[in-house]
Amino acid sequence: MPLGSSLAARSGGNGTFKKPSGERTRPVFYFIGAFCLIGWLYVFFTSDLLIVDQIQVSGLKNMDSVDASREVLAALDGRGAWRPWPARHAWFIDKQKLEEDLKTRFFAEKVTVDKSYDHILRLSVEERANKLVLHSHQQYVWVDLQGLVTAELTQTERHAIQARLLGQVFSTLNDPPVIHQNLDENITEGYRVAETSIIKSWIEKASEIQHAGVAYRELEIDGNDQGKIISPEGYPLLVDLSQPLRPQLENYKAFKSSRTYYKVSEYLDVRIPGRIYWK
Repeated sequence: MPLGSSLAARSGGNGTFKKPSGERTRPVFYFIGAFCLIGWLYVFFTSDLLIVDQIQVSGLKNMDSVDASREVLAALDGRGAWRPWPARHAWFIDKQKLEEDLKTRFFAEKVTVDKSYDHILRLSVEERANKLVLHSHQQYVWVDLQGLVTAELTQTERHAIQARLLGQVFSTLNDPPVIHQNLDENITEGYRVAETSIIKSWIEKASEIQHAGVAYRELEIDGNDQGKIISPEGYPLLVDLSQPLRPQLENYKAFKSSRTYYKVSEYLDVRIPGRIYWK
């Protein structure tokens, strides 16, 4: 058969070429596929099932769970960078960054976020103390995170603190820090001992001591970043509060574990890592 006759036969006999049926329907499938993809992306980014709207917090002792949830949602909403998905989208939460943010917001020792893939965000919190005992001369008062005196210790509370100061009992992680600073005036309720940042730094230092496994009676603040950790034996450890305490405390622990007996009568200076001075 001549070539022209063959083309005419495939084109229907009138000389017009027709596309195969598969090629004619392919654009329709492309359109449907694109439509489905856009639909799924829309559901993925906007579905309420993936937007965090519930917070479950474990480990709280001092903080109210409602306040904690409010802080978590505020941390999620406060992320400034633009993104095509909602700020509370469970799949795009930066776990490490959120943990650091909440650690600051909660003033916590540690925050662990369980990466969520639904609308519930779960986290656990290891809290720090939210108040301390200030020992000034013969006064014992409660001081909150704002640095304000809230009340004097009750007789029972006072006896418990004095037992620590006499070395009769050791403090635990659940006990409030005891800060010794002799003030010039008599302390009454509402008196501001120090700014919030200073109060928090004292609590952080006390927490460092506890987590290093060092028993102590109280932390004495001398000013100018110098302090004294009163040991269970009653002598002071001279420390530099402007520097991390851990190396200084490890210095002290090495001294304590030494087989050689050293008698300390007045003080033990652990401010220089690797060196110890005592008298």
